[in-house]
Amino acid sequence: MRFAEGADLLIHDAQYLSEEYPARRGWGHSTVEYAVDVAIAAGVKRLALFHHDPLRDDVSLDRLLARGRERALALGAEVEVVAAAEGSEIEILERGTPEVGLKPLVVGSPVAPARILLLGSEERRRQLREALSPDLYRLNEAELTESERDWEALDPDLVVVATPVGDDPVSTLKALGHATKGVPLLAVLEEAVDQLTLLEIGEIAADVIGRPFGGPNLRARVRACLAQRQISAKVSVVTDAHAGERLAVMDVIAAEQQAAMMKAGAACGFRPGEVLFEQGGASAGVYFIQRGLVKVLVATADGRQVTV
Repeated sequence: MRFAEGADLLIHDAQYLSEEYPARRGWGHSTVEYAVDVAIAAGVKRLALFHHDPLRDDVSLDRLLARGRERALALGAEVEVVAAAEGSEIEILERGTPEVGLKPLVVGSPVAPARILLLGSEERRRQLREALSPDLYRLNEAELTESERDWEALDPDLVVVATPVGDDPVSTLKALGHATKGVPLLAVLEEAVDQLTLLEIGEIAADVIGRPFGGPNLRARVRACLAQRQISAKVSVVTDAHAGERLAVMDVIAAEQQAAMMKAGAACGFRPGEVLFEQGGASAGVYFIQRGLVKVLVATADGRQVTV
């Protein structure tokens, strides 16, 4: 339990009750009782139960939460047990600041006032505007039919587009992606699409959500897109050998090797989940991450994969 020792917040899988677990052993999920026991053993202040079974309704989730709280109370622990809910935020005091007690769950706005462009029909824009209003973004709006408008002049951080019924969402998003010059798109689909179309949309849009949607769900997706854009903006871009010299890794590469690398370099893209190279495999070159995120995994002696 050392990895969680003394944590202000432990978010732990708690999909099952103890009586449900025997029939689901090995499925990769925990019981609420186990999650509470881990939190108590680690001495954490607050435990958030998550990964709820999709077959549970609100009443059964309330019972699961009550089970966790009753166990903590029976064991004489002071850990606060809550159920994770979409769109909720937990504020944690920074170390060294006066402790005034744990604050309640709130829905806030960590990224406002970002600039968001809403595109779609008047009714759909109204729904988007009302859903996003708690986060106090700076909003611009327009009809999708205004194809000649200079969207770039509005300088949006994110474009949220509600695709019309009957339109080809792939064509619509491709045209918008070209017109907005790389600004992330969040697609709100009016109607269901097949898997192939969804994959094509995933190649264009930063995220996709269907209707009907909940306000907390949309706000969470928007925040994630904005956070991703902020991360991408901070990534260094290597365009020539002189830029490459600013990276510490270049200190161990001879000048002629640097020149050869830059001359032979080429821009490339990868699909989500695609493996660039594997641990122990032959070297295939050097990657400079220009946009996006890469997960790095290492294999442990017992065969597990650990994200570093």
